[in-house]
Amino acid sequence: MNLSWLSSRDPALVAGLLFAAMLLAAEAAYFVGRWRRPKSDEAGRGHFGVVQGSLLGLLALLLAFNLSLATQRFDARRQLVLEDANIIWELFRQSSLMPPPVDKPFQDLLRQYVNQLVAMSQAIGDPSPQRRREMIGTLYNLEHRIWDVVRTEARRNLPTPGAPDLAQSLIRFFSIQRSRLAAHLDRVPDPVVWLLLVTSIVTSGTIGYSGGLDAQRGLAAKVLMAALVAGTIMVMLALDRPRGYLLQVSQWPIVQVQWMLNHQPVEEIPGASR
Repeated sequence: MNLSWLSSRDPALVAGLLFAAMLLAAEAAYFVGRWRRPKSDEAGRGHFGVVQGSLLGLLALLLAFNLSLATQRFDARRQLVLEDANIIWELFRQSSLMPPPVDKPFQDLLRQYVNQLVAMSQAIGDPSPQRRREMIGTLYNLEHRIWDVVRTEARRNLPTPGAPDLAQSLIRFFSIQRSRLAAHLDRVPDPVVWLLLVTSIVTSGTIGYSGGLDAQRGLAAKVLMAALVAGTIMVMLALDRPRGYLLQVSQWPIVQVQWMLNHQPVEEIPGASR
């Protein structure tokens, strides 16, 4: 799945362009309002004030709606990371109860899988589609190798006790991986974001036009509003992008499990006493 043009843009870049567009729209509309001022009466200005208030209300609603969508996606990704770390440690503990030849090959492959997960999480920014396919392909290959170890043991004429339970946990583990991948690629729908961006620019233009009708430029107020709106949208977009530069889903639970898999005993984990 390839990300759309908007979804792959840096939130800071989108916010910067929006800030400039809002100021440009406000200034252009101000001069139009100054030109229309002699031709407008009090009733017309009052009617335009109602329209301006409605647009401000719509902008506030869209900002709240988009922030809610982005926050939900951010929280879902964070919860999946925790679930992933828990099931990985559960698999490792289950496999330690299995006799050879299941335990050691399974644990070695599981370590490789976790190492790959951590390496992917440390890649800041969304990689190219080709690189993303390569990383996912590596995980799929490790999944098949892990599954083959358990399946071979579970299908023996005299299967090892506990192998079916390990297989069930492994199936749940794979399901969480599919959910993490889907959550990683999930974004606030582009039409919703575009509507928010266009509404922000149009609303800024109405403020400039209203100032022109009243011969009040109010440049400082327009800059402040544009900065606040653009900053809010930047935070929203950062929440919506799991590997952005501004806000990232913490991978510490996976990193902690990686350390636990490679360093025993568990009590010696750095910072465990904090």
